[in-house]
Amino acid sequence: MLILWTLVSSLAEEIPRLIKVEVVAELSINVGVNVSMVTTIRPCRIDPIIDFLAEDRMPVDEKEAKKVRQTVARYWLSTDRTLYRRSFGGPYLQCLHPSKCVAVTWKGVR
Repeated sequence: MLILWTLVSSLAEEIPRLIKVEVVAELSINVGVNVSMVTTIRPCRIDPIIDFLAEDRMPVDEKEAKKVRQTVARYWLSTDRTLYRRSFGGPYLQCLHPSKCVAVTWKGVR
């Protein structure tokens, strides 16, 4: 490790510490281009839990069904299909689908 550090530090002295910055006066892309964002909701680990609590549907795969049976006791589903996780001695914690997490994060930033 010491040999490697010695080699790197000896080479660092020869490298100039100058950063070149180029200022571009005009845009490099067309402003009139319309861009649409396409998102797809992928399956999430909370989907089988919601399916079981709402409709008593278990996954077809036996390993997944066993996981759902073991973890479903920790969750509660409200009438508007919002999933909550029971916490130790505190309030219920709302579970969000990953697609909704981005929207909540952006709300908090603004």
